[in-house]
Amino acid sequence: LNSFSERRARPTGLTVVTFDDSLALQIGHRPGVPGVLVTHSSGQDNNPEALQLYDVIEEAGRQPIREPADLERIMAASTGPLLLKVSRTIAGETETRLVVWKSSDAQ
Repeated sequence: LNSFSERRARPTGLTVVTFDDSLALQIGHRPGVPGVLVTHSSGQDNNPEALQLYDVIEEAGRQPIREPADLERIMAASTGPLLLKVSRTIAGETETRLVVWKSSDAQ
């Protein structure tokens, strides 16, 4: 496995990779933010209240996320909807929002 695939995690319907400054610069996000970058989210379409491609998940259930394994562990332990702190860059501006992830979101 290459280093990129080793950084992947696949919680149900979601693919993320460890977010670093190199990726931040490529997507116009501020560097120095720990978290995981959303590279795929199934069943979300264009719902602005849902996770989107290029979102950075910084926290899940008020726990910091540093790598995909952190997110997988918290999602596996969750018995209901999970609150995610997400940063999203739109037109060069990064905003922080809360997204509720439900296991039924992934279809």
